[in-house]
Amino acid sequence: MANQSRFLIVAALVVGGILLLGNAFETPQVAASVPGPSPTAVKEKPDKDKPEEPAGGTDTAGGTDSGSETKPDITGLRVAVFNATSEDGLAGEVDAKLTSAPWNAEQAMQPGDSDESLDVSAVYYDEEENKAAAEFIAQRVLKVEDAVIEPIAKAPGVSVGGVPTDISKDVQVAVFVGADYLG
Repeated sequence: MANQSRFLIVAALVVGGILLLGNAFETPQVAASVPGPSPTAVKEKPDKDKPEEPAGGTDTAGGTDSGSETKPDITGLRVAVFNATSEDGLAGEVDAKLTSAPWNAEQAMQPGDSDESLDVSAVYYDEEENKAAAEFIAQRVLKVEDAVIEPIAKAPGVSVGGVPTDISKDVQVAVFVGADYLG
């Protein structure tokens, strides 16, 4: 009788465990199709204070994003950020975003100022292999549309701490924050 009671208890625990685990890993329900504009048709202004997922983000169903778009990993990329507006502190703000999680780029120069004011942000790259990283920074970190993406040789002059200087040869990507960043 004691063995039969033990068996029933163990069987009940096994069945309860299976039911509990089965409910813990439910698949998300897909919303029914409703006539009218799709929620993705409305283009919202990106939140510049909220970092987006770096390379290999997740899709809306919680799985790994396996789209054809390549998302470069900018971890360790040597960047320099320059303010091309009259708004104080933008270079430092963007530099802090780039050099911290989730991006983790490497600061190659102290944030500084552009010798030119820019209405449209510009991101310059040192070698063709870093062009995708420059485009990615403009779109996902600065969250600006139509940023200028060009070789670093075309970048305007800069100053750091009020002293005119050249962009360091160590810089792989130079970010010039324009007025479009402010919205």
